[in-house]
Order: sequence, then structure tokens, then C-alpha cells
Amino acid sequence: MSLLLYRQMVCAGLLPNQFTIPFVLKACATKLCYWVGVSVHAQSFKLGMESHACVQNAILTDLGFMEFNDCGVF
Repeated sequence: MSLLLYRQMVCAGLLPNQFTIPFVLKACATKLCYWVGVSVHAQSFKLGMESHACVQNAILTDLGFMEFNDCGVF
């Protein structure tokens, strides 16, 4: 549900902030949506959010979760 809401938000022209990105990345990790997570990570970088601690933590957690669950990407 959260990934759908995020997609609708972006399609409507609303930009995510440093508080939205961590929740979307957590949803990606939970659903093992690696490439969606990579896309969200790239968008956060483009928007200049890579220096926010909560975004950095969410990215590391997402990638760690994917590696731990052996989703076939690493």
C-alpha cells in the first residue's frame, strides 16, 4: 500500500522529503523490491537528501535486509 501511495504522490507532482523516503525504503525491503529501492535511493540523491541521517540509515537498512534475505541481487 505504501509503495502505491508513494507512486501516486510522485505521479501527482509531489516531491518526497527526508521523512517519506525511509518509509518507502522500508516497504521496499519488506517486499523485497530491490529495483524500486534503487530507484528511490537515486531519487533521494537527486533531491539532495543523501546527507540526512534518517535517509542514510534507511538506505543501509534496505540494502542490508536485501543481502540478508539473499534476494539474488548480491
